[in-house]
Amino acid sequence: MTPCDIVFASALVSFLPNLKVLSVRYTQLSKPSLVILLEGLRNVKVLNISQCIIIEYLYPPHTQNDEGFMRWYKYAYLWKVDEVKSIAI
Repeated sequence: MTPCDIVFASALVSFLPNLKVLSVRYTQLSKPSLVILLEGLRNVKVLNISQCIIIEYLYPPHTQNDEGFMRWYKYAYLWKVDEVKSIAI
């Protein structure tokens, strides 16, 4: 998954305002994006940000030979441990 930037977070808030469960695991999540999600998704009951790297601001893509991206595939075996269970709402 690509980093969760302000544009992506704003799109989620704009197009899915009644979202109740959101998982953005294994992403780089900027603090401004997290604020947009928390303030904009008023109906969210579960926000899974486990294994996220939360940073002040996202760097431009493909900087430093892509070393700015989290290599989430290395941690794929963990997905069963902390995946959000479906809830009846």
